[in-house]
Amino acid sequence: SQTVRDDKGSVRVDLNSRLGQLSGYYFLDDYRLDNPYPGTVAGASIPGFDALTIGRAQLFSLGDTKVLGVNTVNEFHVGYLRNANIIGQPKGGLGVSLASQGFASGADSGIYVQAPQFEGVENITFPTFVMGVPITNLTQVNNTWDMSDGISRAMGSHTLKFGGQFHADEVNEHPNATFNGTFNINGTETGNPYADFLLGTPSNFTQSSGQPFYLRNRYFGLYAQDSWRMRNNLTINAGLRWDVIMPWWEKFNQIQTYIPGAQSTLYPGAPPD
Repeated sequence: SQTVRDDKGSVRVDLNSRLGQLSGYYFLDDYRLDNPYPGTVAGASIPGFDALTIGRAQLFSLGDTKVLGVNTVNEFHVGYLRNANIIGQPKGGLGVSLASQGFASGADSGIYVQAPQFEGVENITFPTFVMGVPITNLTQVNNTWDMSDGISRAMGSHTLKFGGQFHADEVNEHPNATFNGTFNINGTETGNPYADFLLGTPSNFTQSSGQPFYLRNRYFGLYAQDSWRMRNNLTINAGLRWDVIMPWWEKFNQIQTYIPGAQSTLYPGAPPD
């Protein structure tokens, strides 16, 4: 059975002070999913090799609403959102060494175990099913900081509003993709995949490594609006907004890009871009 536990909780505090009406809010969401057939992370389709998806979301928010005069109010907010997830962490099939399964392992020959904490029954893909521990699990932590401030002022039949918003976003990925390898058995030797399995002749073997990836983004916006109540049954709203949305970049410049005319240093004989 697939099982999930999800716990949520929140707390809010409000305070009237000389600084204005202060409010603080905190929200927490913890969940744990045990998936018996983790196919979405290249896991098994038969029992015994379940995987976990574990996450925690947290939100912190502070606000201050202050009356600046008989017709002016200022609203200030600052917040932080953190969403951390472990996707497809192997659970079933762990604790079995590759050597005990008949595989040579080590730095010089055989399969090099890049993730010892996930060493277990080797991942093998047959035409009709998959067995072994998952191979494409991932740890991802997203952070967002935001701040906004707005002023509202009533002037006769006009209500003016203006202010600004800013937020900074982070996406931090730590992959464990195919660290300990995976076999694909299609019957290329005998015509029968199960006979190939018994003979130990896979169609191919794949092993790779993944590097951490740190995406960053910034947003900034300004706005101004006028709500003009011309009559009791007619109000005109007019406003302007200016947004700056920066393109995503990687903290250590690890994003692939196209540079016209660039010549490869790895393959000097290749044509330029």
